[in-house]
Amino acid sequence: MGVLTEHYIGIGLSVVGIIVVVSLIVRKAADSYIRRFERVFANSGIIARVFVDRVLESEDIDIILEETEERSKGEFLFKESVVKLPELEDSSLLTLGISAHELAHASQANSQKFLVAITDILDKLGVLLSYIFPVTLIIGFILFFPFLQVALILYFLILLLLLAKIPLEVDASIKALTYLERYGELTQVELSRLKKLLVLAILTRLTDLTAGFLVLVDLNKKR
Repeated sequence: MGVLTEHYIGIGLSVVGIIVVVSLIVRKAADSYIRRFERVFANSGIIARVFVDRVLESEDIDIILEETEERSKGEFLFKESVVKLPELEDSSLLTLGISAHELAHASQANSQKFLVAITDILDKLGVLLSYIFPVTLIIGFILFFPFLQVALILYFLILLLLLAKIPLEVDASIKALTYLERYGELTQVELSRLKKLLVLAILTRLTDLTAGFLVLVDLNKKR
């Protein structure tokens, strides 16, 4: 392999390293900030279940609702039309924010079904590539140097797939804020805090692809 090729591979690996480090810093800072909202409760005392019922009825969203064990995580499963939310009897801003965001994704599935379906497929592909990437990287360093080229191509494909997620995530956060304003009985201060929360939620989801493969090292169950 030529010196020039090795030079470009070195640059590529440096870029990947920078992106991973930045992703980890952003993720850690975002997770830390987000968890503060577990202890901040809505002044009105509204619980997530009441808020969710209002959104589902008013916005005509037809989904199956399930509760998760993790207090700081929600999920929308496109194919199953299932929204998984934290403790629905909770009135914390965190639970309300997560609920609004996942319901917004469910609403997108109704109004932008084709786009959501394509993004869902690309997202799954990105997750798969994020598992293959570290394997090819290790093989490249230890056994067969040309595999480093494959690893770099995989990682930059992951970044391209990541770009496909951004518009839907931003749109979901905008919808979520609208739901919170209409149905959440929240003050302007609480809405301002939730706006920051929704921005950070986007960042943590995006870093699932840019640095999520590190689960192979720390076995983080949140992956």
